[in-house]
Formats: sequence, C-alpha cells, structure tokens
Amino acid sequence: MTEQPDRDPGSSLGRLAQNVDPASAAYERLVSRLRARGEIRRSSMRPWLLIGAGLAAAALVLAVLNRPVLEGPQYLLLLEEPSAFRAATSAAEQTARVTEYSAWAQRLRREDRLVSAGELEPRGSVVGPEGVQAGESITAPTGYFLIRAISLQDAERLAQGSPHIQYGGSVVVRPVVH
Repeated sequence: MTEQPDRDPGSSLGRLAQNVDPASAAYERLVSRLRARGEIRRSSMRPWLLIGAGLAAAALVLAVLNRPVLEGPQYLLLLEEPSAFRAATSAAEQTARVTEYSAWAQRLRREDRLVSAGELEPRGSVVGPEGVQAGESITAPTGYFLIRAISLQDAERLAQGSPHIQYGGSVVVRPVVH
C-alpha cells in the first residue's frame, strides 16, 4: 500500500492548494514582497507605449493604403544609341553607368512613376513584308522604361533626366494607347 501525503490543513502539504503550481505561487509571493519594499514598481509607461505603438502602426497602414498612386497615361521611353553615343570604355565605367541608370530608375519608382524597365539584347530581328531580317547590326533600342506621367510634356521632362542623354543617347517618348 502506498503512503498518502499528509492532508492535515496545518501541515505544509495541506496548506498547498492541489491545483496551484508551487513555482508560480512562489513567484507571485516574491513579486508582492519586492513591490511592498519598493524595489520594483508597476510601469505606468507600458500601457501608453502599447497605445502609442498601436497608433503608429495604424498610421503606417493608413499611409500605405492611402498613398497616392499616380494614375494616368503610360509612356514608353525607348533608349537608342545613335552615332553620337559614347559607349563605356572600361568595365569600371560600365559599372558606374549601371549605377546611374539604377539610381534614376529608383527615383522614378519612389515617385510611383516606374511601371517596368529593362535592357534589350543588341541582337534581334526585324519582321516585315520581306520576311525576317536577323543580325547583330540591327539599329534598335537598347533599353526601355515604361512610366506613368501626367502628360506627354511630363514624360518628356522625365526622359530628359535620363543618364542616357548625357552620353549622347536619345530617348524616344511614345504614349501607350489603352
């Protein structure tokens, strides 16, 4: 027969409620004693911090949801390299140019104007009534930016900011028909 613990209300085991975790009860007693001695206090800032954080999160969500997205026509900016274009002469110069074009594209993106962009392969083909003309020397755009602008003049102004122009390139601005 197994021995039963002492259930006498005056004994230590008898005073311990059967459904109370002794560790949590000890923790609560310790916290109560430390508060009574003034060694720890309840933070009056915590509720305000939580309220402030909630308001900040709500403001951020509203700002994102209500961010004005530029509506209006789209324009295709085609980057061309006519004979006046000065190509990069070194890998370092090419890397610097890529950085310039990327910064310009990021500025357009921050203004919610950039829809898409890309570099085009120099090789390709031209399809016409005579059939397909393929080759490496096809005069064609080397890159494109699809942007949003309020008007053709606005799109032209944005195109003038392209780094492509400072190297002798040209940017063809064409409205997209919807």
